[in-house]
Amino acid sequence: MENNSQPSIFNNPNNNNNNLNSENVVNNKVSTQVLNLGKVFLYMFLGILLTGGVCTLTAWLINFYSPLSDGVVIALSSISIFAGIGTLVCSFLAGSLTLRSKPKSFSVAIPFALYAIFVGYLLGMIAFALPWQVFATTFGLTALIYGILALVGLLVKSNLNPLIYVASTLLGGALLLALINFIMMIFLPEIATVLYWIVSFVIFGALMLTTIWDVWNIKKISAGYELTRNMSLYCAFRLYCDFIAIFVRLLYIVLLLAARNRN
Repeated sequence: MENNSQPSIFNNPNNNNNNLNSENVVNNKVSTQVLNLGKVFLYMFLGILLTGGVCTLTAWLINFYSPLSDGVVIALSSISIFAGIGTLVCSFLAGSLTLRSKPKSFSVAIPFALYAIFVGYLLGMIAFALPWQVFATTFGLTALIYGILALVGLLVKSNLNPLIYVASTLLGGALLLALINFIMMIFLPEIATVLYWIVSFVIFGALMLTTIWDVWNIKKISAGYELTRNMSLYCAFRLYCDFIAIFVRLLYIVLLLAARNRN
């Protein structure tokens, strides 16, 4: 009697083992990516928390000791200049240390923390002169918008590299419009006001596109292998800078709207 049984992929034990190995590889990649992203967003949250604490403390101390003497005003202004320069230096150091440090090093945490402190001090100087409701509202809007942008960056699977080119083009156009607007302020103030708003929203749009790309790019980097401590910190630093940039731009727009309503 002829035996019709043939080897089949459906009952081949080796094929089952290969499927299990493939599933394990995929699960390990997903677990690694989730762990990496979790660390990145945790470091980012700690940076925002540090900035918020320094901002609150700075505004409270200035308010507590006001009215301020001329010497104190000069000192605060000098510290502001130092903090502004410090943010530039810390940005450079964060990127440099990421590339040169050892895998288990936490060296990027130093410029990251200093940057967060400097930004907190500068925001505290602004918060002192504004109602706390304005800051609270702006922070809430920033958190909402940033959360939506981060979800887009995390969920979209297509290539988002063109976004960074679009964002760069928008920023370049905004700078050109700002130059034109400066000239218009002298000769045609009515047109200058319109251009002012256009520049503000173009910059805000570019920041949103940059945020989506940063989240997407970090998601891609974090897939497949565990990030080093400094790489996780640097990725968090990038996301933190996006959050602060959106907050500052939103605060600027909120203040413009408030001033317009008063007039």
